[in-house]
Amino acid sequence: MSKLLVKPAAPDAQGRIHHITPESAGWGYVGFDVYDFIPGGQHEADTGARETCLVLVSGKAEIWIDGKAFGSIGERMSPFDGPGWSVYLPAGSQWRIVAQTACELAVCSSPGSGGKFPARIIAPTDNPPLTRGTGTNLRHIRNILPDDAPAQTLLVVEVITPGGHWSSYP
Repeated sequence: MSKLLVKPAAPDAQGRIHHITPESAGWGYVGFDVYDFIPGGQHEADTGARETCLVLVSGKAEIWIDGKAFGSIGERMSPFDGPGWSVYLPAGSQWRIVAQTACELAVCSSPGSGGKFPARIIAPTDNPPLTRGTGTNLRHIRNILPDDAPAQTLLVVEVITPGGHWSSYP
């Protein structure tokens, strides 16, 4: 069985259902956590030596970065409802989220030295969606933090694959 297939666990005290580290996955750099919040659920963390992208997979939430309110973000209630809202955080940042609705949050991270690029909101309209492939290889790409975005090493992309299609060649 592939180590890439990881099923969600029961939520821990912070609402985390996935915790994938470079060490646990056998990867060199990428970290990935998923939190499942009920309305009013909250979590705060420090990015440490990792640049981070918070991706609202679904729901609405209030975000604070380094004690500064970044406001309420999110509008899709499912990842299939169109592009979502995200937040870029340089290494050395502190963040806090408070769910306004049921909310699923993906936390993507990679090594970073911090301070090179400022924290910022990434709106659904910041990166137009792309379609790649044809036939049963057709899929919809949502670049959240593409390779030309201000970030050190982190790339973040959602891929929406229609039913019966492949995300890559079989």
